[in-house]
Formats: sequence, C-alpha cells, structure tokens
Amino acid sequence: EELAAADASHDASELKVWALQDLGVQAAARVLAAKQPLRALRDLCQNFPFLARGLSKGPAPRELALEVDRLQQTVWGSSFSGAFLNGRPLPLVETNDLAGLLTTMTREMRTVDELQTAGVPPLAIRAMLSLPAAPASLRVSARHPAVVVLNDIGRDRKYARWPPSVKELLRPNPWGQISFCRKN
Repeated sequence: EELAAADASHDASELKVWALQDLGVQAAARVLAAKQPLRALRDLCQNFPFLARGLSKGPAPRELALEVDRLQQTVWGSSFSGAFLNGRPLPLVETNDLAGLLTTMTREMRTVDELQTAGVPPLAIRAMLSLPAAPASLRVSARHPAVVVLNDIGRDRKYARWPPSVKELLRPNPWGQISFCRKN
C-alpha cells in the first residue's frame, strides 16, 4: 500500500541523472521502513519504472548510504554487483542461470521448513542460515579422535578373508563387479 501511494503517474525516463544517483539507497530505505518488507520489495521490483520518480523525491538516509558504501568498499570491492540469499551468492549473477536460482531458493525454503518441522526456534534458524557455506575443499581426517569407525573392515574378523591389498580393486572380476579389499 505504501508503494501504491507513490507517484506512479510518470515513468523513470523523465528523471535527471542527478536524481538517479541515490535511487538504490532510497529504494532500500523504503523496503526497510515498510511494515511488510518482503511485500514492499516485491512491489518495488515489479513496478520499479513507475515508482522510480516517487522514490527519487524521497530522502536518502545518510546512515544507510554510508553503510552501503562501507560494505561495497571493504567486503566486495568498488565495482562488485551481486545478489545473495542467506549469505550465499545466487547463480543468477555469475552465470545468468534462472533454473539454478530457482533451485537455490527452493533448497533454502525446504531447509527452513525442515528446521521448523523439527521444532527449531525461528531465531536459531535465522542464525543457522546466516552461517558461511562450507568450503568446496572440505576434508575430514579419519585419524582425528572425533571420527569413530563403526565398522573397521581392516580389523574385523568378518572381513578377514578379503585380500588386504588395494591392488585387488584393479583385478578383473568374472562377474563384472569391483573386487573387495580390506581397507578402511
């Protein structure tokens, strides 16, 4: 409703360049000040050309503009543009992959639903979703004391008749299967 009250009688083509410089901050301020921010963001995105004129007439909060500038300089660099969901980059920005964007958003919504079903409080869910993603080269040492081997193939009597050499995997098997070896 707040966006509907904006001046939608003119489109953004009549705006001067100087009126466009803080348009992003003004739009962010409008979304942050709304009673229902997601609805305001949706309406703003869907009707931006019509709402741009009304947005440009509004104030650009100095604190918000400084915070945006600080984040652009320190976190991403001055020429970065991107879109994030729960702190993770969306594939739309890098590869223009709409299917990947939909997959990412569906996966995030499913995660939230599963956590809610498990009875996790909303504040804990928000904290979990803002955790950084695991690095792609994550490795776990099997020698660490936190790793417990429930089925120790190398020592268990049940597997004593299996050959202990890894080279056994390279031998052809008459049934077309991979041969077994007694290594964890």
